[in-house]
This record gives sequence, C-alpha cells and structure tokens, in this order.
Amino acid sequence: MISPRFVMLLPLLCALGLAEAQVSENTGAGSALREWKNADGKAIKGWMLGRDGESVAMKLESTGKPAKVPLASLSVADRLFVADLGWKLPRPWSKWPLDIKMGLGDVDVDVVSSATGKYVYHTRHFEFISGGELAQAPMRDIARMFEATYLLLQASPWGILAKPKDGRFRAELFTSRNEYIKAGGPTQSAGVYIPERKVFMVPFETLGLVNTSNGWQRSKEEYSTQTLVHELTHMLMDEALPAMPIWLAEGTAEYMERMPMKIGTFTPGSHLAAVREHHKEQPAFDLAETIVMNRKTWDNDGVKERPVPVAPDSRFGPVPGRLMPPGRGMNNNKMLELYEAGLMLVYYFIHLDGNGDAARLQRFIAACVKNSERLEAFNKKADVYNKAFEEFVKQPGVTNMGGGRYQFPASMKPPVSPPWPFAGDMEDYTIQDLELLLDGRSVEQLIGEARVALSKAGLPASR
Repeated sequence: MISPRFVMLLPLLCALGLAEAQVSENTGAGSALREWKNADGKAIKGWMLGRDGESVAMKLESTGKPAKVPLASLSVADRLFVADLGWKLPRPWSKWPLDIKMGLGDVDVDVVSSATGKYVYHTRHFEFISGGELAQAPMRDIARMFEATYLLLQASPWGILAKPKDGRFRAELFTSRNEYIKAGGPTQSAGVYIPERKVFMVPFETLGLVNTSNGWQRSKEEYSTQTLVHELTHMLMDEALPAMPIWLAEGTAEYMERMPMKIGTFTPGSHLAAVREHHKEQPAFDLAETIVMNRKTWDNDGVKERPVPVAPDSRFGPVPGRLMPPGRGMNNNKMLELYEAGLMLVYYFIHLDGNGDAARLQRFIAACVKNSERLEAFNKKADVYNKAFEEFVKQPGVTNMGGGRYQFPASMKPPVSPPWPFAGDMEDYTIQDLELLLDGRSVEQLIGEARVALSKAGLPASR
C-alpha cells in the first residue's frame, strides 16, 4: 500500500457576492485528437504520442500511422501545447528477459553507521536505516532482494520512474510491529511506501528476520517476498503515482509481486503460470467499471458514493488527490477483487493488447508522469494561495458568511486561486488521458477485446 496524498480544496471568495473559482484555459487532455498547424498555417490532424527530443511524435488521422514532426516547424500555440502537456516518448519494449538474476556476490553492502538503535547500510541503489544490527549474511540477503527488484523494474515496459533522495532510495526497517506502527505504518499492513517522505517502511517480520542468540538472522522457514516487491514497485514508480489511476498503481504492483522469484532470481517465463494459479482462487471486479474508476469509488469497494455534504468552513480540508488503498491484508473480498481487476488489466495491456509490446500502456504511464508534474506545480501554487487566503480573511472588513463564503468591500483585492490544470471533475483527472489506452476504441470495445484475450490466456475475466 501507499500512504495517502492530498490536493488542497481551495476556498471561494466573494466581493459582496460569490465569485467562481478560475478554470484553466488549457483543459483539453493531451491525448485528444488535435489540429496541428505549422508556421504557415497549414494544418494536419493527429494524436500526440509523446515528445522525442526536438520533435513531437503523433499518429496521423489521415493514415493512422505514426510520424515525427520537428517542434521548430510548428506554430507557437502548438509548441506551447507540447511544452505544457507533452510527455516523454517511451523507449521501445518487446518482452521480458529470460531471467533477472542477482547473486549474493553481486551485492556490496557498506556499513555507514552502527550507533545503537540506528544502523545504516548502503547498497548501490538503497539506503537502509535499521532499528537492529544485522550481521553481514542477512543484510546481504535483504540487499539482494531490493537490488533484484530494482533490476526487475528497470526491465519493465516503463523502467525506473523515480529519483532517489540524496542518491539512494530509503528503506526503514523496524525490529517490531509496534515500532513500525508507531512510526506511521498502517496497523494491518506488512509494509508501506510513503510518497511524501520518499521512504519504504517495513517490519523485520516481513523480511523473515528473527531474533536469535546470534542476533537477527533470516528465518529458515518459508516467507513471502511479495509485499516487498509490491511496495518497491510503488517506490520505483513514484514520479507517475500522483496522477495515475488507482487500478493501474495497484495493478502494476500486483503484477510485479506475482513474478516468481527464488534465490535472488526472477523468472518472467513462469509469470503467466503464477498469475493463472492466483487467478483461480481470486475473482476479479468488473473490468469495465474498474478502468474508469476514481479513488473515491475504489475506497467504497467499487460502489459509487453519494455526494457528501461539505461541512461549513471546511475550506482547508483535503480532497482526494492521489490516495492509495487503506490496508493491504484486510479481509475484504471486494477490495481483493479490485486488486485482481487491476492485475488483469495490467497483464492485458503488457502482453495481449495491440502488438504485445505494451506501447499503449507505456504512453499512458508517460502521460501520468507529465500530469504528476502538472499536479505538483498546482499544489505549490495552492500552498501559496492558501497562505495568502489565511492572511486575507484576517483583515478588517472581511466577514465570514459561512458555507465557505466571505463578504468584503469591492475595494479589497483577494488572492486569486490557481486554475485547476485538468479537464472535468476533480475526482477524475487520473483517467483524463484514458484515450491513450483506448486508442479509438470505446470502453466497451476495449474490455470486450480484453476479456477474449484474457480468456484465451487462461485468465477468464468472469466466472
């Protein structure tokens, strides 16, 4: 699971009346069909596929084929459009390697600090902050799992979509579940990634560590690495998560955690068999409903919620932005069905859609990265606006009318709220570029194709 993220709900002000909040002039989704013009005004129609250096790749409406157009040849308006909404064109991907192997001899672990109660270890890509001292063998084994998972994500269709703080991704290891929970770990979770802190938190028990007369050692009993892989997937996709649909965020993590692993080796060739075996026991939620689902509905077990009245003066209350599921491991059948639906959709888009090269999924995730940047820019402006608003309402002459309304003389100049940078309802911005996955198909057509393909692969979408 991932801890919650929020977008601030901006208040409305009125000058002796109620003024509407600003709406962005650029509300069109980057995935929409667009008329492009060159400097001379000549026009062509096409869908943006992404920015590639000093060119923009697009699929032409007239031929249905891709083409690259130099940005310098386009109109000023089109160049600004690409600068604002253009995501990076993904690298080509065809298939997984036969195996992804990380031997113990391939992992270097450096002891950075060994102060009692805080032991710090470094590997190539990770920093481990441990509440207990770990001997070389168990620490190297843990490091191998982390570094092998890094290689797994690196070989995925989207690669590594995160930049570590201070050069390494941070993991905090807790000797007890109580310490883990005290530090902010959700009660019923086996591990959690916290985007705001850029940290993965996990208790020793999840890592198979037990306290022995020789110190903390790896248990000889079987233990699952699935939570580790799931949460590291979130961590290594951090740049895309804020604007990613919930089914995709959890579906990619579920997809990765089902990848068979033994003694530091992932075997993608056995992945389908593992997914099939899991799918026999776990039915999936309706795929057509899942693919267009927002976070609020997801958290309500897939049932659309009735509108909740806004409490008076709740102007600084949060509204859902990029929120992740509340408790992996909860015995909630509907939530498990939603996770499975996410897995089925991700499996389809990676292996069975189009040419089996995950191209549509790659473009959609690249758009999520770009939209996450736009969301972050909005949040910074929102912070500035909220502080200015707090100061404004303290001024003499401003009267709180209740219900989020304020009255003040027309001579006073209130702060101007930043425009919401996405089209449509605030709850649905994560699916505004869904056309990149649909690619001209309706949702019904896409899901129809997915159900047929999944069934042929031994993954029936319904039973």
